[in-house]
Amino acid sequence: MSRTSFTARFRAAVGEPPISYLTRLRLTRAAGYLSTTTKNVRYVARMVGYENEASFSKAFSRAFGCPPGAYRRDSFAAPTLGAESVAGASPIPSASGLSR
Repeated sequence: MSRTSFTARFRAAVGEPPISYLTRLRLTRAAGYLSTTTKNVRYVARMVGYENEASFSKAFSRAFGCPPGAYRRDSFAAPTLGAESVAGASPIPSASGLSR
């Protein structure tokens, strides 16, 4: 299959070109790593497939509106609502509450 054919079929099936899909997937995964680990930005960039930290930072900033370091600071500073914050709250609704 030619590259053009593949791109057209991929876009028809997924709704975006392959490179956009891959970039979004990588950057979303990087955002998860940045908000849940203390690994440095260079390490996270390599984990998601970027060889160059500057390229990663530029792509991340374009996608999320802020550089990776600022994203990490904001995500660690943001309060989270945990199950312990709401007394008696269940994080997953019961099956009986779903059917009516």
